[in-house]
Amino acid sequence: MSNLTEVIAKKVFSARSVANLDILELSRLSDLSPEVITLVEDGKYRPTPEELIRLTDALNVKPSDLLS
Repeated sequence: MSNLTEVIAKKVFSARSVANLDILELSRLSDLSPEVITLVEDGKYRPTPEELIRLTDALNVKPSDLLS
């Protein structure tokens, strides 16, 4: 797992927690499967740029918030 993948994993989980969303709600809002979101949060999958945008839109954060 790369460092960026780990950063994204932590930031997505944190942003989801702050937004008070469960994985199913984030899945619905982002149009990503719950399995993909779980893999992202577990640091086992780095989202594509398109998936990252869908996540940031659903979480109401900027892409840079998940990358730094």
